[in-house]
Amino acid sequence: MPKPPDTEDEALLASIREMDREAQGIWCLQIVMLPDLAQLRAAARSGDEDARHRLILVDLARRLPPGAVCLVCPHKFDPEEVPGAVVLLTANHPEARLGITNALCRPCSRSADRLERVSGVYRQRLFHDMRMLSVGELPEAGHA
Repeated sequence: MPKPPDTEDEALLASIREMDREAQGIWCLQIVMLPDLAQLRAAARSGDEDARHRLILVDLARRLPPGAVCLVCPHKFDPEEVPGAVVLLTANHPEARLGITNALCRPCSRSADRLERVSGVYRQRLFHDMRMLSVGELPEAGHA
């Protein structure tokens, strides 16, 4: 039985390793804009388990901890401020249950190059060899 992590950093690293195992190197990066939440909620209510899970992650990311900053700029969120968008990074797998969530401030969420800026941050901080594929280029989701 694995030893439980001693610190928050160790717990975070353990979670990222588990996500990496689940993803097998293929990730799904989604920027959820606030107007899209109604569609996500409707899908979750109709029984779509993937939408339900994504909605849970979005709701977690919308409850910002004190001192939270935008993923791509130094904007510090006020305690009652709602992010302009939520970024979800999950395994590209239909049963993915782990994910990384981040918030974007309103100006960054409206930026035409937001996907490039978000992917650049993840490439710099987590996945140095990450490259973006369009949905049509992705292999069928699932484990080999």
